[in-house]
Amino acid sequence: MENLEKSKRGSSSVEDILRKYSTSREGLSSSEVEKRIKEHGYNEISEKQVSPIVKFLGYFWGPIPWMIEVAAILSAVIGHWADFWIIFVLLMLNAVVGFWQAGV
Repeated sequence: MENLEKSKRGSSSVEDILRKYSTSREGLSSSEVEKRIKEHGYNEISEKQVSPIVKFLGYFWGPIPWMIEVAAILSAVIGHWADFWIIFVLLMLNAVVGFWQAGV
């Protein structure tokens, strides 16, 4: 019980903390809950909505995809079309599998 009387920082008692946050050992009253919800809102984190297209295109962004994209472009520039298509198909396959596994 003595552990409950000191906070983890060791400088404030439980009673000091309860006073600071205007509560008691029994919790908040219904009216205090309503007041705090109106003042601060619900205790929740809103989730950002990102377009599935943006998520899919994200698989082509970053150092490793850039290296693979450059390899595909260089293959096309020098005329190694077989290499270009293999690289392109593998890059697309990686994006599709990653997008599918992410569960979008």
